[in-house]
Amino acid sequence: MLHLTTSHPHHESGPTRVARDAEMVQKVITAIETNPFSATMTALVNISTGQHADAIVQEHLTGVKELGLKALSSSISGDQKKTTIVKLKTFHTQNAKAKKSTGKSATGKSDEVTALLRITQINASGGDFDVVNFIGQHECSKVPPSLFNEDGTMRAAGTKAGLVKTLKDETKVTSVDVLPQGDWKTTVVVDAMHAIRHWSFKKNETFGNIADRYKEQLLKDVPAGTEIIHFCCDRYSEPSLKSAERQHRYGQSRQVKVFEVSELYKAPDLQEFFSVSANKAALLSFLCETWSKNGQLNPSLGSTRLYLGGGFKEETKSLLVTEGSANDITALESTQQEADTRVMLHAIYSVQNEGVDRVVIHANDTYIIIICVYYAASILKIFPNGG
Repeated sequence: MLHLTTSHPHHESGPTRVARDAEMVQKVITAIETNPFSATMTALVNISTGQHADAIVQEHLTGVKELGLKALSSSISGDQKKTTIVKLKTFHTQNAKAKKSTGKSATGKSDEVTALLRITQINASGGDFDVVNFIGQHECSKVPPSLFNEDGTMRAAGTKAGLVKTLKDETKVTSVDVLPQGDWKTTVVVDAMHAIRHWSFKKNETFGNIADRYKEQLLKDVPAGTEIIHFCCDRYSEPSLKSAERQHRYGQSRQVKVFEVSELYKAPDLQEFFSVSANKAALLSFLCETWSKNGQLNPSLGSTRLYLGGGFKEETKSLLVTEGSANDITALESTQQEADTRVMLHAIYSVQNEGVDRVVIHANDTYIIIICVYYAASILKIFPNGG
């Protein structure tokens, strides 16, 4: 304090430190004024990270009083000298890394080897056991080794990628950087998750900002003159036929973390987020709900007609969003779980109901490519104008 007016002030009163302190004060004020809760929130949420509590953690944290009284009652009734310590499950324990299973028994050998040794011992001691036939009729592992690794994850077959390469070679397809220009009425059908992974997001970017940026990017990425955009979403219901494939694609060796997706919450690590189906479903739902709210129906759409399908919490809901309105489209209501097939539903709808001359599909999924090859040759070509 004695040197504030001298030419040698304390280093913490310098302009850089003052500016940093002012920024931190503003962040604290923003955090205090922000309501991290919403009326639709059902899970227990860590307001610092946005992570959802799992069932056990939620039960422990919301029932801590009952757990404590139960432990105290148990200690008193049991005439114990020490009170039982309650080990609560918290967000910290939920995120603790699980110990990897070695797949070995107490002897240090794998379960399969242990079983084989016992069979051999039975046979050697005179037991009536046909080892050769037994081994020939049963898998020597818990899962088919041709499809799965020892830890239960799927093997990387790479057959789909190989199929696409074969198709390109057989059909002599060429690639261009720019679509042909012409006076065509154009609709763009977007595989939503493919576009989202391409646009990505930065850690600590709020989901509200992400929704605004994605909409701006969606309108920007389409060819010039595009009048209609279809945003087709996957549904991540469980169980699903693609559950095993998704597990293989993203891997489940990492801790599963479900996050709150709402306007003011910040995005977590990219890989942690997209490795969990519930997070992807929440993001798609948030985007569709946000873009269809009255406050979002702004002039940024212009004359563009934006269709949203598959992303809402209501399974069959599909909306047409234009500047100033959002209307249900019953013809696009569907229970399809995959964007792979929903993309074709929306493409055919545009040809049949909106008279488009060209359909551009924004996707790179092998299944979509195969389906497009079929429909381009057998269905779409019979419509007027070669749609």
